[in-house]
Amino acid sequence: MAYYNAVLLNTGDAIRIESPYELPVNIVRFDKNYEKGYLTLPTHGGGYYLEVHDTPHLWSHLSNHGGGYVLLGKNVGEKTYHITAFNIPFGKAIYAPGGVIHCDGLLIGNVLAIYTVTEHYSSAIIISPNGLTPSLTIPEYTRSISRQ
Repeated sequence: MAYYNAVLLNTGDAIRIESPYELPVNIVRFDKNYEKGYLTLPTHGGGYYLEVHDTPHLWSHLSNHGGGYVLLGKNVGEKTYHITAFNIPFGKAIYAPGGVIHCDGLLIGNVLAIYTVTEHYSSAIIISPNGLTPSLTIPEYTRSISRQ
C-alpha cells in the first residue's frame, strides 16, 4: 500500500491530516449492486474509473458485513498505470492523502469516509484497447490484507 502512498490504519491509530479544506466525516452506503447495476453500464457510470485530486480520503467499514475494494493506482509511464485492489477489513481504515490515484466505487456496505469538494481533480474511465469497458477479476488471494 505504501507503493501507492496510502496507509493501512488499525483501530486506535492516530494520524495527522493537514488540509486547507474542511474535511467532513461521512457515512456512505455503497450498494452491492452498484458495480454491475450502475458503475459499469455504458449508459450510467461508463465503467471503472480512476480519479486523483488534492484532497485526502479515509475509508473504514462500519461493520464486519462490509466488503468490496478500493483501487489504488500509480502512473508508471505514458498511459501506463499499476493498479491494485485492496479490501478493508473491519477495524481497519485506508488513508490516502491528496494526490493518490484511486477508485472507491467497488466498496460495499456502510463506510465511514472522509470526502470533500475540490476544484483540483482529474477523473478518467478505464477503457480496454478495443474501446470497451474491461471486466475486472480480483484473484481470491488478494481479497484480504492485515497489519500487525
